[in-house]
Amino acid sequence: MRQVMTVADADGNEIPSMTESYLAWREWFGMKGEPIHSSKRNGVCMYCGGWKELVTEQYGRLWCVCAVEERTRILQLQHSEFRSLGNQLASFENFEIWGEILQADKLIGMRDYLSDWSKSPKGWVTIIGPPGTGKSHLLSAINKMYMPWSLYMTSADFESKAFKATKVKKKDEDNEYDLEDMLNVISQAPILLFDDIGAEYGKDFVISLIRHVFDFRYQRPNEYLTISTSNHPMSELTSKWDARVSDRIFDKKLSHIISLGGCQSWRRTNGNS
Repeated sequence: MRQVMTVADADGNEIPSMTESYLAWREWFGMKGEPIHSSKRNGVCMYCGGWKELVTEQYGRLWCVCAVEERTRILQLQHSEFRSLGNQLASFENFEIWGEILQADKLIGMRDYLSDWSKSPKGWVTIIGPPGTGKSHLLSAINKMYMPWSLYMTSADFESKAFKATKVKKKDEDNEYDLEDMLNVISQAPILLFDDIGAEYGKDFVISLIRHVFDFRYQRPNEYLTISTSNHPMSELTSKWDARVSDRIFDKKLSHIISLGGCQSWRRTNGNS
């Protein structure tokens, strides 16, 4: 059972973590074989009586399922603007293992760790390895399990959407988003799956925005769960990309770091270009 932690709100008051409340309800309804849902009588939630919070023996103090449902509807709207498509067919079951024994062991280790993480998400994960080693496949698999509470985003999509957002001077009836909207949504995604860090072209500007996102999330790492990947080695990200973001994603007290150094792309292994 997951004990829901509390976090400080803008006024310094301790409130339940919304992300952990969602995960607790997901676990509770999952044990019953049911999707998350509230029950209402005369428009009033039968779980909390309209108070939005509960104290339970299993999970402690948490947001009610009715509040989780409201947050889900908001996330569905917000994340539709920013999410990357990912691999829609990806799953842990169809993740292929290839290569010699040492490579196969690393791929199995990555798959098994992320499979366990996906069953009870907690903390951060950073994955470093060359292209074509299955990182995006596994992030896409996790995203399918948790949408809209998860947001899968590639570095390239982040960059293109950021430049689009800078051109919005005044939001109109088409509900265009500006840069502040974008940064708020991505920074506050309950589960952020950020793929291919270091693959940006508009370096200084885009890196400053990524730094903003990770600085925000770093303040509440258990409220804002994060998995990030990169094709670049740790030393290169630290010395040539951005030392501040690297310091956060490689914080060993926070992040589980998976290194796929020495692995080869499945495209090369299978003779494809």
